[in-house]
Amino acid sequence: MPTPGIQTAAEYSATAAAQYIRMSTDSQDISPALQRGAISDYAGAHAMSIVATYEDSGRSGLTIRSRPAMRRLIQDVAGDSCPFKVVLVYDVSRWGRFFDTDESAYYEYHCRLHGVQVHYVSELFSPDLNPTTALLKNMWRVMAAEYSRELAAKSRAGQSRVIDMGYQMGLVPALGFRRVAVSFGGEHKRRLENGERKPSPTDRVRWVVGPDHEVELVRTIFRLYTTTNFSMRSIAEFLNSRGERTSRGTRFTESGIRVLLGCEAYIGNF
Repeated sequence: MPTPGIQTAAEYSATAAAQYIRMSTDSQDISPALQRGAISDYAGAHAMSIVATYEDSGRSGLTIRSRPAMRRLIQDVAGDSCPFKVVLVYDVSRWGRFFDTDESAYYEYHCRLHGVQVHYVSELFSPDLNPTTALLKNMWRVMAAEYSRELAAKSRAGQSRVIDMGYQMGLVPALGFRRVAVSFGGEHKRRLENGERKPSPTDRVRWVVGPDHEVELVRTIFRLYTTTNFSMRSIAEFLNSRGERTSRGTRFTESGIRVLLGCEAYIGNF
């Protein structure tokens, strides 16, 4: 029995709240500062005190696997000493753009099952449980998921178009190629060194054939693999014994030879 006149832990935490912030790499997403500001205004207007912050920066909203703060929040909610009774989130999409909308609802229900309510501070619907709120909330979840689907489809189409035009997508092979920056009009600008970024956001990057010595070295590696009994490890050891090095100046390794032999550019697919 609690001592009369003394607040119990549950009473003390009645207005204590946690805030969940998520900023993905999508440039259209809302900044963490804006989310914090809206949540702070909501908390002040509803006599809530923010006692914990969970923030996932640069994280996709499609799964919970890559969101450590979200996973920690779900764990803390189920703990015996959870210090808050409300989780404040900017909107439904910040909670997650799960393709399966039931997954979004499941995590919210998990919180409610342990006595913690989830409030979306910028949404028009209230946090109360009623048919209208349930309908609107589910509609917003579907819209958030659909946004992710459309974005994925557009990104895929854009990448395919860039590849079809002969521009680079992904890392440069270890040997035999170099990168050059190409202007919007298709004019080659200059060669890019290892780790160097393209000069302008509108530029593209194209692969060009590297030094003759490296080109011949690539041919030697393929010839050894296809016409001798050399294993990938043996090829690496042979090259190192001759003092050969990769385009980055490092020694050859078995894994490096494996990557090189599987390069789509070498075998004509790229």
